[in-house]
Amino acid sequence: MYYPNLYSLRMQAQYSQEYVSQVLQIDQSEYSRMESGKREPKANELNALATLYGTDTEHLMNGVTEQQPQRKSGAVSVPIEIFERAEAQREILIQALIEKNNHTEGLIRQLVNLVNHKNDPSLGK
Repeated sequence: MYYPNLYSLRMQAQYSQEYVSQVLQIDQSEYSRMESGKREPKANELNALATLYGTDTEHLMNGVTEQQPQRKSGAVSVPIEIFERAEAQREILIQALIEKNNHTEGLIRQLVNLVNHKNDPSLGK
């Protein structure tokens, strides 16, 4: 299905295809295909686009927009799903770093014990 509004909304908001594709977390070429009607947006992408442009999915799908998109400013409106996904990924990375740190500390303790054991004259080499 072709969504003629995608291009005009993006132009009115003064967004680049690269920017919109980053918000959607897809490749820029995929967004270009979406804008030209060669690829249909997924439901979550339509929701994110509607949020980005300050409209709803019905307006995106029908090619009619009653609301003008918000012009890009210092603050960017990003769909909450993207924040939630980023937060979940951040938590996974933090946990991985903690585990890596614990593993590294364990290795250091083993190394210190080995060095101490070798240097302990009472143990008799």
